[in-house]
Amino acid sequence: MLLSSRGGSVLKSSTIAAAKATVLSLFVLGCESLFDYSPYSIESDSQQRTAIHLSRVENASLPHFEPFRFALTADTHAYYEQADKLVQVLNQRHDIAFLLIAGDLTDYGMQQEYQWKTDILDRLTIPYLTVIGNHDALNNGKENYQAFFGGFDYSFVYNQVKFVVLNSNSWEFDNTVPRLDWLQAELDNDFLYQHQIVLTHIGPHDQRFIPQPSQDYLTVLKQYFVSLVAAGHDHLHTYSEEILSNGQTIGYLTTGTLKDSAYVVVTVESGSIRIDREHL
Repeated sequence: MLLSSRGGSVLKSSTIAAAKATVLSLFVLGCESLFDYSPYSIESDSQQRTAIHLSRVENASLPHFEPFRFALTADTHAYYEQADKLVQVLNQRHDIAFLLIAGDLTDYGMQQEYQWKTDILDRLTIPYLTVIGNHDALNNGKENYQAFFGGFDYSFVYNQVKFVVLNSNSWEFDNTVPRLDWLQAELDNDFLYQHQIVLTHIGPHDQRFIPQPSQDYLTVLKQYFVSLVAAGHDHLHTYSEEILSNGQTIGYLTTGTLKDSAYVVVTVESGSIRIDREHL
């Protein structure tokens, strides 16, 4: 009787252990597709999307100035439905040369967030280019950004308009950015280009740059007659202009978060740049 009771206990314990092992295996297998073993891992075989899309943009560029439009958004975070809608809307348009994203594609810089967002953006029929945001640099987000996209600072020319993409996340990069010497070297004040446009995540008027870093940042932008500074970060849509000493206008644009179900269309013309906010 005692032996039978003990045998039953052993059988019961074995059954429970097997059940737990089965549940654990299913849980691990189920999570594998979500986190690929660890949310902090780094994708090692990702496409270098910046290089790929730079090539597409430069191949479409004309050797002379011709008016064009590009789309702009920022702070897409976890707004996956809105990002998918933006892709649908832009794919239906035929007047947009490319999409620029002014940072914060993710919330926590995790590999899976980058994967989810690029899965959506890769469905665009037009090229897209990004700049790293402060949220993108959290955890091991810097390494993930480099794996999915490439370098933090870069530039390109489209239809004789110079675009400079600048990492401005000073706190996340131990105040080693923005690299104003690099920015200065990339810009030109001999008017070789019809316009010069800077894409960044945090604009030069942000409180993290006050007082001297902000003045140094603005000095470079004004000295080289930048036409437009396009930023994100503030989750607000704002636009202001300043007339420079030579009579040229510099525009400071902060595009709102994608949560607003809106995006910006920038029309670049010979003597002006027009900003239009459009809803999805």
